[in-house]
Amino acid sequence: MRIRWRKAVSTATSTGASVLIGETEAFLSGEYASLLRSRGLRVPKWAWLNSFAHGNLRDLHELHRLLITRVPASGLDVHEEPWVNAQCHLGKAILGVVGDDPALLSLLQRAILVPLELELIRFEEERGLTEYELVQSVRTALRSCIR
Repeated sequence: MRIRWRKAVSTATSTGASVLIGETEAFLSGEYASLLRSRGLRVPKWAWLNSFAHGNLRDLHELHRLLITRVPASGLDVHEEPWVNAQCHLGKAILGVVGDDPALLSLLQRAILVPLELELIRFEEERGLTEYELVQSVRTALRSCIR
């Protein structure tokens, strides 16, 4: 006689796993801030860089186009407006470096933007992060790779 053990998966565990998988996919595709906003959750300040650190070139050009042509405060909470403005500055700076070169974007993401994103996660947790600090951190990092 064989005993078959069956592991029962609770609904809470599978739901939690689904949420984690969804958040991980959004993070790695550069859509983390959008996912959180769609759920009505607070967007961590470092996450405004996520689109640029992980997105593809076509999506970044489209995001930047939407940022510069948007009506101010359209569909945004008042506290998000400065962060959207910061994203506009990030798009201008990053796309100014990579232009239409997806290979250069990929290199910039791996060498500069992803490590900076991880650094900003720690920085925000320890001391907080302002939109000015976010933009300045990216600009400084970009200047260091251009030299």
